[in-house]
Amino acid sequence: MGTSLEKNWVTEDAKQRLLKVRDELGLVKEKETPCFLITTKGTDAQKSGQMYEYQNRWQHLRKFFLLMGDDVSALLCDREACPDQPLPMCPTNVCNYVSYMCLKDGTRVCNPANQTPIKDRLGRDVLTIGVWKAPNNLNKCQAAIKALHDLYPNLRGPYSPSCSVCVCLTKEHKSTIRHTPCDLHSSGALLVRQGNAMLETDVSRHFKAMRARLNSTHKEKGNVQLTPSEVRKLRTILLSTSSHPNQTVALEGLSSTE
Repeated sequence: MGTSLEKNWVTEDAKQRLLKVRDELGLVKEKETPCFLITTKGTDAQKSGQMYEYQNRWQHLRKFFLLMGDDVSALLCDREACPDQPLPMCPTNVCNYVSYMCLKDGTRVCNPANQTPIKDRLGRDVLTIGVWKAPNNLNKCQAAIKALHDLYPNLRGPYSPSCSVCVCLTKEHKSTIRHTPCDLHSSGALLVRQGNAMLETDVSRHFKAMRARLNSTHKEKGNVQLTPSEVRKLRTILLSTSSHPNQTVALEGLSSTE
């Protein structure tokens, strides 16, 4: 039995927590929240239903991040509390979410980097629900996460984690200067992560691994092409049965495939 995101404690006081972390990060919300209106094909996202599909995915991601105690990532997914310049999702927790959705139900979710079991914000193991069977679910999730980041100029382009050296130098000189960059970031101190989490190397690698895993076990539903031997067996069975109006049509169709 996987860990449920529908428990009251997961989202309890979530709004207050997200507003608190927004204030602690010095992030503000003065503009109207941007909306996903146009698909990558240039069509109306609302009419096509893709807007609602993405919004549902963002809401589910928000619950998972709240479960993990990752309020910064949850803040981006909260379309009411999200600041004008949010931080990107945590790449590690994006990977953990994919594992949570893909791996066999009841499996402990482990950090893909070191295979250490992850814990929720109450210190308990997180168990997978394994509801994604088809690789296409990964494609839809990938597109939804990228689309959310693309709504904000500071979250577009390659992902960059915060620089620990820039952070340390800024703390050391905070009484004399606002931000102190390291030698690698002379154009500006990199104090917080930025860019699109979907473009982070470990995230791309994990999506690829989960896609290969699902491809190896997934079977498409619907019409399946018969092998020549199966066609001959089916034709023999039909010929040996009593005559029926539909039998002639079926025999003609099978004959055309041989």
